[in-house]
Amino acid sequence: MFERMSKEQITDKLMKWSRAVSPRLTDFRRGSVIRTLYEAVAGAIEGLYDSVFRSIKQLIENNLYAVIGFDKLQAVPSSGTVTFSKDAPGTSDIVIPAGTSLVAEPNMYRPPLVFYTLADATLQAGYTSVDVDVVCSEAGAVTCVEANAIITFASKPFGIDSVTNNLAFTNGKDDESSEDQKVRFQDYMDASTRGTLQSIEYGAKQAYLLDDSGNMKEQVLQAIATEDPKNKPSQVDLYVWNGVGAPSEDLKALIQKIQLGYTDPNGTRVYGYKVAGTLVNIYTSNICNVKIKLTLTAQSWAVEADVRKAIERELATFFYRLKMGQTVLYSELSALVKNVNGVYDVRVQLSTDGGTTYNTNNIVVDGTTLALNNGVVYG
Repeated sequence: MFERMSKEQITDKLMKWSRAVSPRLTDFRRGSVIRTLYEAVAGAIEGLYDSVFRSIKQLIENNLYAVIGFDKLQAVPSSGTVTFSKDAPGTSDIVIPAGTSLVAEPNMYRPPLVFYTLADATLQAGYTSVDVDVVCSEAGAVTCVEANAIITFASKPFGIDSVTNNLAFTNGKDDESSEDQKVRFQDYMDASTRGTLQSIEYGAKQAYLLDDSGNMKEQVLQAIATEDPKNKPSQVDLYVWNGVGAPSEDLKALIQKIQLGYTDPNGTRVYGYKVAGTLVNIYTSNICNVKIKLTLTAQSWAVEADVRKAIERELATFFYRLKMGQTVLYSELSALVKNVNGVYDVRVQLSTDGGTTYNTNNIVVDGTTLALNNGVVYG
């Protein structure tokens, strides 16, 4: 068994060995020549022990994941829906071809991002708008954009006047970290016993859809399963969040397929996650929209517009990390805003009724509800 030794333990062993083999070495007090030499050697050996330990630990983890095919998840681009609009109803259909490019304008935290439409869409005669699915051409959390960030055309369709994303895109993800991989592996182990609520949640989070180019189109980012045996026997209510809004019918169908079990194209049986005879009802996670009011005073040297952008980016990251059922702690959110570079003084208020009333209370949600950033106002 590999056992790490500290610098002190190694030094003590060296001194004991010297005393045993040579009566000439007698001064082992701190600061003596021989002890100083031993401590220098012991420090180097301790570093070697730590390096070997970390290497062995990483090797075991990597081999364990490799044996069971539990690789790290790759970065994912953000995606969602944009609205193409005309100023007035047209007299003929307007086709918006797949691959139409749009641009999210840059800010101080990210470069400009290019999004493209996933399928042909048609703005029908007599109508002024049509919703179209888009995905970013890059991947990572940096591709998450706030609402109304995508307003520029890289290639403008004829007859279309404007475009925007009415909702923020929050489903872009970076490459999975080692710590996140460990958490996911624990979820995987917890789901090994089929039929439990944990296994149903884990199975739902395996559902994702790709576009024709193999890029992530839609996926389940969060899932919570609940049951009420008294009022809804043999049923499980599954609440899912895809980072944008209501899951598509295709994603719902895939979730049901995974829960039931299926045979893959290679003929391998993939076992389901629910108990036979149990009905899984799929719902969109309940949403608690949080509007944030800031009374801001910037430092004398700071540009207030830049400070506002920095605050809004920090708030977007804060809400992106929230899980279903997680309380929005006012003190944590307020401290986050106050620590933004360039802030001299700020008062933070929160509203869950669209801005009708504001307060400084924690926002407590139930286990199937997700708190989302509904925008920032200043006053």
